[in-house]
Amino acid sequence: MEAAEEMLLAEGKSAGEVLEQTKHSFQPGESQRRDRELAQLVPSLEARSGKRTVVLDNINPLAPDSLDCLKSALDKHGPCVLCDAGHARILDRIERTPNGYVLDVRDPFTGSALRVNMHAQFTRPPRLEDHLHRWDAVFLSTAQT
Repeated sequence: MEAAEEMLLAEGKSAGEVLEQTKHSFQPGESQRRDRELAQLVPSLEARSGKRTVVLDNINPLAPDSLDCLKSALDKHGPCVLCDAGHARILDRIERTPNGYVLDVRDPFTGSALRVNMHAQFTRPPRLEDHLHRWDAVFLSTAQT
């Protein structure tokens, strides 16, 4: 989740500003993985950005009304950290097409940017029932803290 946080905070910054932002994030020789929860991400984003966060939780990724709500939030606030079963990505955009929804996603773990046609395999980890799977989304608001 730390990498997704850094990516969201880097939005609109120059390369030099991003280097300055991240130079103390990970120390040389640090081998212990630092897992974080959504409850830790929100105050960290607010403290580091000086902005309020907007959190949409318990989003059903297979429900059109949930995806429309998430799309509206993206249109209003810009990219978000999308938390999906313990994996955090940056969600840049949702497009509703005649064939369904298309998501523009950046994954800090793989270093990839993807344009994904929504399908059940993308929306849930293996062996998790579709009706149990939910997403959380964290946006930076334009409002200052």
